[in-house]
Amino acid sequence: MTAPLDYATRYWKLGFVWHPVCPVEHGCSSPGKIPFSLEQGQHLAGWQDRQLSKQAPQLSKMRRVPSYSKCGIGCLTGHVSGIAAIDIDGEAGEYAWEEVKEGDVETWEYTTGRGRRLLFRYSVAARTVRPQEGLEILLDGSQTVLPPSRHPTGRLYTWKISPDDLEEPEPLPPWLASKIETSHDWSVRISRPTNEGMRHLTATSIAGYLVQHHLPPEVVQELMLAWGEAKCDPPMTAGEIKRIVMDLQKKEERKSSPKALGKFFGLPPEFIGNF
Repeated sequence: MTAPLDYATRYWKLGFVWHPVCPVEHGCSSPGKIPFSLEQGQHLAGWQDRQLSKQAPQLSKMRRVPSYSKCGIGCLTGHVSGIAAIDIDGEAGEYAWEEVKEGDVETWEYTTGRGRRLLFRYSVAARTVRPQEGLEILLDGSQTVLPPSRHPTGRLYTWKISPDDLEEPEPLPPWLASKIETSHDWSVRISRPTNEGMRHLTATSIAGYLVQHHLPPEVVQELMLAWGEAKCDPPMTAGEIKRIVMDLQKKEERKSSPKALGKFFGLPPEFIGNF
């Protein structure tokens, strides 16, 4: 029977910085999900910040360890493996994904125990963020479990669109990159200079934060105009700022519309029409 770690060489050839993950029978707080040391028989300490080996797997040596066949396989996300993983967890994750995505998406994808995960080519230097409930963008400092590992539910992680189907993952879309907090310190983000190539993305991120906290659109526009004049090179125009804020405001209003709420709760169209 093929063990998940038997796929290590394949993932290594894709450029993934891979590692074993603890068995689902491990008894820890997150069985089947935490980087694991076969040699020591325990969780791998400091895996978030360490540069794991990119050397070819020594599978013949690893197979001598009794826990080899029980472990799953994962890889670091972010710059070290060159991928960003989008975790869509259950119904809440699917609802959040429908809210943020723009157009059709076709990239590497696999099922998890309760949802699915999409892999994109890494392009934004940032730590992991959770823009909405059920939706997480795994970047630097995180890892993702890979097929064919077993989830604690008993289900296998299974490819839907694999590297055999698609030669490379798609680049991280701009509309998704805008959801990523490139700095978790808002005071730093607002105060630092922003060049022409990053103006729109940074403005969308800051304005989105303000809109989600229910500031009136006219207040957001005034604040963003002052920021655009003071921190952008060249300065952003009033028209650019207004378009960004109005687009964000419309998306925020759609989230609480009867149609969106009806879709989330599975209500029939004739019921929604009464509102």
